[in-house]
Amino acid sequence: MSTTHPAPATHSAGNGNLPPLSRRGCQAASDATALGAIAALRGGGFRVPHDVAVAGFDDIPYAAVSSPTLTTATHPVGRIATAAATAVLRGRRVPPVTATPSALVARESA
Repeated sequence: MSTTHPAPATHSAGNGNLPPLSRRGCQAASDATALGAIAALRGGGFRVPHDVAVAGFDDIPYAAVSSPTLTTATHPVGRIATAAATAVLRGRRVPPVTATPSALVARESA
């Protein structure tokens, strides 16, 4: 989803709270984590997405109105919940791993 490139050797966080970046992209496990990463990167003097691209996962409502708007992936929560509830209510065995498709929501942050 995001492309990584080596960062310039002279580009590092100015406040000492962030280590020097070896990549220019960050794929967070959730939108909330991605928004926190954006705040930390900005605090370190980085511009998102100009210096570092950031993407999340969940497509929370705030992702569409944050600044910059957050690139994320959405997943079919309703379909997942329905399948799980149906399996429990009908006493069905479920496979140990179930795959559901996600969709990229490309926005300004990446």
